[in-house]
Amino acid sequence: MAIVAVAGGTGAVGRTLEANISAQSRVQHLCVNYSNVDQISSTLRENDIQVVVSALVLLDEKTSDSQINLIRASAQSGTVSKFIPSEYHLDFHVPIQGIELSFKSYQLRSEEELERHPQLTWTLIRNGLFLDYLAMPFHPKPTNLMPWSIFVDLQHEICVLPGDGTQMMVFTHSADLAAIVERLIDIPGDRWPRESLIEGNKFQLKDLIQILERVTGKSFTVIYDSVEDIQRGQITQLPSNRDLFAQEQWGNLYQLVEKEAMFTLLSDGYNLGGESLMDMFPEVQITRIETFLRDAWTCKSQADPKQSCI
Repeated sequence: MAIVAVAGGTGAVGRTLEANISAQSRVQHLCVNYSNVDQISSTLRENDIQVVVSALVLLDEKTSDSQINLIRASAQSGTVSKFIPSEYHLDFHVPIQGIELSFKSYQLRSEEELERHPQLTWTLIRNGLFLDYLAMPFHPKPTNLMPWSIFVDLQHEICVLPGDGTQMMVFTHSADLAAIVERLIDIPGDRWPRESLIEGNKFQLKDLIQILERVTGKSFTVIYDSVEDIQRGQITQLPSNRDLFAQEQWGNLYQLVEKEAMFTLLSDGYNLGGESLMDMFPEVQITRIETFLRDAWTCKSQADPKQSCI
């Protein structure tokens, strides 16, 4: 059984990954200086780390440099043979019309660095958007993600869809990502695909309306934002996002992520490629959107929606 280090294990996705992997009692909790490659490398070697899973949030040059240094240290350690960089979203090689994704360069830079170290086996994991966000602020399944809503505001029974909603969308629950990663790290490196795909739920976004009406018995207010409005930055705000968007620390970031997700969808950027990890690990019980939203609707009637209710 491999000994694993999860970088960024205190972040939202990192905590989910760490909890799943640590259930197998093989995660090491280490303190490192991400600006010091030699120190990171020594720490990995001294603790016999064999797999590094990065969940660093690549928002700026500093965090990008941290992952680059982590890759270099892993290659230098002599013990690390497998590395999963922090991606968990898109194929950043696919051009998105009308916008340059803000953090694309950081993702591509990490990929270029990994290619320089043939002693490391690595894979890029694409899973679309996290399904967790469709039920916020309700938690039918435990989540560590920020209470941000996109496309659906379950609390206020409103949907906002870009364009005509005919593009394909992929949603995967963060817990399902973690369950698959936990299995992936144990298989031989020669079975790792270079591009890994997790399509928990894939459908035309407009089908979300029928799913919601079917599981709730309600008619949601549906707003279609035109391509022209989105290009002008005029995106209808979901009421549940008002408090988040007003925050100095997170507001601008999540508005940017929302805008980029809209542009990505309109460019068919969520029609992802790669080798299916769901096919590789069929024993993982994937969270299906209808069950998830039905359970979320049940949560809505509870006194404290922020507590997991199943």
